[in-house]
This record gives sequence, C-alpha cells and structure tokens, in this order.
Amino acid sequence: MPASTRPSSCAKPRLPMLAVSRSSLVTHWVPQKGQLLILEALATLRSEGVDVELVLTGDGPLRARLSRRTVRDVAVMETP
Repeated sequence: MPASTRPSSCAKPRLPMLAVSRSSLVTHWVPQKGQLLILEALATLRSEGVDVELVLTGDGPLRARLSRRTVRDVAVMETP
C-alpha cells in the first residue's frame, strides 16, 4: 500500500531530532581525506539552521588550513 494511502495507524513513527548533532573524525589531515569538504558541508548545514558540531582529531599537512576554517566555529580541532 503506498505511504500516502496508509491509514494513520500504520504510518511509520518519526523519531525526534536531537537538539545538536555531534560527530567526530579521527584521521590524518591530508587533501585526499576530504576534511575541507566536510567543513564546507557543515557550514552549509549551519547556514540552514541545523545545529551540528564536529570534533576533528589528528594532524597533518592541512593543519594550518583546517585551523583557519575552524575559527568560524564550524568544528573543534584536537591534536594528539
């Protein structure tokens, strides 16, 4: 039966959204890993009103660039 014709008693329950969505990423900070792309996606989500947080843990050649990006409060950086 298509979802639009299901009786309300058969509808799938919607799970409540978390107040804040938190994620962490532990990796070597190199261009191939896509950390800059992840920060762009987080910035887009925040601009649309989604409350997201990311903790980046690691180190590598992108450290300086990631540091400049995280200043905008998109993510938190931690180094070992």
